[in-house]
Amino acid sequence: MRRNEEDQCARIVDRCENRDEYNRLYGDEEANQRNHTTVTVIRSGSNNDHFWNRDNNYNGCKVQVTSPRPRRANPWFFDIPNDKGVKERFWFNLRT
Repeated sequence: MRRNEEDQCARIVDRCENRDEYNRLYGDEEANQRNHTTVTVIRSGSNNDHFWNRDNNYNGCKVQVTSPRPRRANPWFFDIPNDKGVKERFWFNLRT
C-alpha cells in the first residue's frame, strides 16, 4: 500500500551533526526499506533550495528523511496532563 503525501512525515536532518545517532536511526538501508523510510540528500538546484546552504552542496550533511505518519489505534482522544500532572482524557469527534 502506497501512502500519499499527507500520510508522510518529512524533516530535515543534519547527519554530520551527530553521526552516531543518525546511523542508529537511519543507517540501515534494509530497515529503512522495511519501515518505508527514505533519506534524500539535499543539493543545490533542486526544489529544496530553501533548505540548502553553500556548504551542504559539498559535504551532503543535510538530508530529508520521509517516513509514514504514525497512526494511533484510537485517534478520537488525547491524554493531556492537568496542572497536578494527572492525565485527563479529552474526546473529540472526527466526523463532525
